[in-house]
Amino acid sequence: MHRFSARYCICFDPPDGSSNIDCGVSIGTLVLSTGSGVNGFTLDPSLGEFILTHLDIKILKMGKIYSVNEGNAKNWDAAIAKFVEKGKYLKDGSPPKSLRYIGSTVADVHCTLLYGGVFLSPFDSAFFSTFYAMARWQKR
Repeated sequence: MHRFSARYCICFDPPDGSSNIDCGVSIGTLVLSTGSGVNGFTLDPSLGEFILTHLDIKILKMGKIYSVNEGNAKNWDAAIAKFVEKGKYLKDGSPPKSLRYIGSTVADVHCTLLYGGVFLSPFDSAFFSTFYAMARWQKR
């Protein structure tokens, strides 16, 4: 029997789906923070280990990007649509936010953490279908 000294055991199921693997889009796991900050690690295939590459990541107070699937905008509620529009068409003369949407939750959240901004995944029928499929898969 093995004894482990870690306080947590964490298991992840990649949230991005297998369709992103086929086209070479970044996939992986999401960031977890237990309240002591966030560090970024990158896999070094030559070593087969994750190397600390981003120490103590902080989100900027005023980010420059937004990440959302605007193809589903017709399905958003009014508050989400208004929020996104305000970021694109600023009235104070400052530059608009830049859309950075990859379609991979891991890659989009990664960009948001490094460059500052907001990642949105508004609830719509496609989003619901994904969770429904996940729930069905879990019951098998």
